[in-house]
Amino acid sequence: MVFFKRIHWLAIFLVFLGTQVARAQIEPDAQQLLQETADFLFKAEGVYVAMDVDVRALEENAKTPRTYSQVQIAARRPNLYARQLRSEGVLRDALISDGRSMYRYSESYAAWDERPAPVSMELVLANDDFANTTIIPRLLTSRGYEALTQNITAARISGERDVKGANCRIISFEQADGTGEFAIQSGEEPLLREYRFENKVVRVLLGCNRWDVRPDIAEELFRFTPIAESRKVDSVADLMKRGGTTDDLPAYKLKGELAPDIILPTLSGDKFRLSKLEHKQAIVLMFWASTERRCNLMLPSMTELTDSLQDSGVAFYTINLKENEDTVREYISKQRRQFLVALDESGETMAPYKIGPLPQMVIIDKNNVIRYVHIGLTPKVLVEQELKEFVKITPTKTPKASKKKSRKSE
Repeated sequence: MVFFKRIHWLAIFLVFLGTQVARAQIEPDAQQLLQETADFLFKAEGVYVAMDVDVRALEENAKTPRTYSQVQIAARRPNLYARQLRSEGVLRDALISDGRSMYRYSESYAAWDERPAPVSMELVLANDDFANTTIIPRLLTSRGYEALTQNITAARISGERDVKGANCRIISFEQADGTGEFAIQSGEEPLLREYRFENKVVRVLLGCNRWDVRPDIAEELFRFTPIAESRKVDSVADLMKRGGTTDDLPAYKLKGELAPDIILPTLSGDKFRLSKLEHKQAIVLMFWASTERRCNLMLPSMTELTDSLQDSGVAFYTINLKENEDTVREYISKQRRQFLVALDESGETMAPYKIGPLPQMVIIDKNNVIRYVHIGLTPKVLVEQELKEFVKITPTKTPKASKKKSRKSE
């Protein structure tokens, strides 16, 4: 999950950050429209925007070819602010100021923190990494025009286009390393509806699906409720700076230890005992529950991966936590691929495996040593790379096509 997140932020960072350059080639009408766009939001008392961020890598061997995120931002002056970033429907990262306290949440670290809220919108946004790397939040500050024109070497109005029902004026621009477009809503509210950028490395599409500009943005949008299974820490930012997952989540400390034994009944009526499994090169063990959306997203990809590596001695087993047999049986019956499920209705495996947020995955080698621990959504390509470090991958055997006899031989 951390790998996925770092690639995602790197892609956005490469697009939106850069050194200031001369803007002499920005045509006057484009400059005026960009200034009006920045001034409009800077003067707004309250703003709500929902947008999609689609980042696609254009390099052939990119480890993360595409990331797609949904972002919601609510702001009400002087210092009410809520920015939430979701991917595949799961909240990944958030910064919320309710006017008295400011909260930061990170799904990758299953952690949140609290500190006194800054007194102004400018100071709140100075604490938000997302605001430092993307355009929309910075339009709420006095630096909005600079955010829109940063790194641009030339810009001009190139026409009009309908963007999701809104008539927009299009500004085409050039940068040293790529080209792009702003689509700005025509009329009294010059709102940025769409941003496009492309270079040799990445293609970005940022689409604003909904804008609501008014002073009475609902106060409940600025309330923070701690996420289940997350913990309070002194500073999420400090965790991220030092790559704190290995040191700060108890489950990661299992790495390098012998896997605790597991004895549980299976959905098929047999008994699952981890220490008595047939000799394997690697075991991918996943703890899950059907009520967790992230588990539902990961089970198919892990099943597909481990099925393709069966000839290499890789086996996939799952431990369902705290659900009854009927619930699990109904869930499994709807899956395209089948996998072994051990039932832990009482949660007896949670303590020895230090289970926190689900899913949790443990990769075990043939000596019963835990090589890797993953929490949350984990890219399939990352798991495959880790397995290749200690498993000799055997090409999957495919049946040879039978040769048809020629008429002559007949």
